[in-house]
Amino acid sequence: RRKIFDKITGLFLPKLDKILDNNKPIIANYVCKEPAKGMVPVHQNWAVVDEMKYTSVSVWCPLVDVTEENGTHAFVDGSDKYFRGTRGSYANRNFKDVDQLIIDNYLTYLPIKAGEAIILDDSVIHYSSINKSNSIRLAIQLIMIPAEAQGYHYTFREENGKMIADLYAVDESYYLGMVNWKGDLSKYKLLQSFE
Repeated sequence: RRKIFDKITGLFLPKLDKILDNNKPIIANYVCKEPAKGMVPVHQNWAVVDEMKYTSVSVWCPLVDVTEENGTHAFVDGSDKYFRGTRGSYANRNFKDVDQLIIDNYLTYLPIKAGEAIILDDSVIHYSSINKSNSIRLAIQLIMIPAEAQGYHYTFREENGKMIADLYAVDESYYLGMVNWKGDLSKYKLLQSFE
């Protein structure tokens, strides 16, 4: 995973340094959407910085042409201005009760050519449909944070009938060590717990 992270960031950072002002990668990976699979529900990406002070962005670069057929990204325009703050691994189900309403009425689809890239605020509400083609849809994703920002990771637990959020200070090593979207937080500092 470290080799993949280093390879991706080594290729992308010289170009991103010309576009993004003083950012560093916290996540870099490949995203593979197999045929007849890969629907990602309406969601926001995890909050990986203090979004009241900073903006993290995802850089998404498909390695094949991406269309509605093979599952391009679709966005709710302007949603990054209203839904900022605490988000963790549960974030892909925040909109489950209005999922279909958003899909039917509020999405802008963005076809992208192979090798092009989009940069999106991680708080923007977005969606990606199932891959209806016969080919794998492969893309590269980087999540970038301001160089001076502390990386964050939120976890959630129930305690005495209440949902508690735990906020940890992390770096790219935490995300590199994740398995099935879970990581070992034992060596990272707990910054805050709150309802």
